[in-house]
Formats: sequence, structure tokens, C-alpha cells
Amino acid sequence: MDNLLRQVYINRRCNACGGTFRVTLYDALMENRVQREWQPARPCSVCSAESGPLRSAVPAEALEGLESAWENVRRAAEEAGLELRFGV
Repeated sequence: MDNLLRQVYINRRCNACGGTFRVTLYDALMENRVQREWQPARPCSVCSAESGPLRSAVPAEALEGLESAWENVRRAAEEAGLELRFGV
């Protein structure tokens, strides 16, 4: 089962390389974790800087809580033999 946080995103445009990329809540969560331990994993340093405001807009603690809650729901559904799906 996919992670719910991978389904919610915003599109960003890099002013340096001109590329467009998605930043999911999962990306923001992982970047917060990486930032605490190392450095952002984006190939373009400007893209990394561009997503910085997104990391601070959604607090890491809130994302950690959302991921934990999602995992609890996913696990309970799996144990009940239910398949969760995204979309309408």
C-alpha cells in the first residue's frame, strides 16, 4: 500500500534550472528528516532552497504525526483483510 503522504503535493518551479517538480508531503517529511541528519537530496541546490519554505510551512511534527496515524490505519485495514485505495 502506498503512503498517503505521497499523494498530496504541490508543483514547484526551479528558477535556476527551469524544471518543474512535485513536492509531496512525504518529500517534505523526508527532507525534514534528512536536514536534521545530513543535507537535502535534491540534485539542484536551488531546487532544494526553493522547497525550504514548504518544509517550514508544514511542521515536521505534524507530518510525523500524520504518517504515524496513516500507518496505524493502513496496518489495521491490512490485518482486517481490507484493501485501501486512493481516489474516487
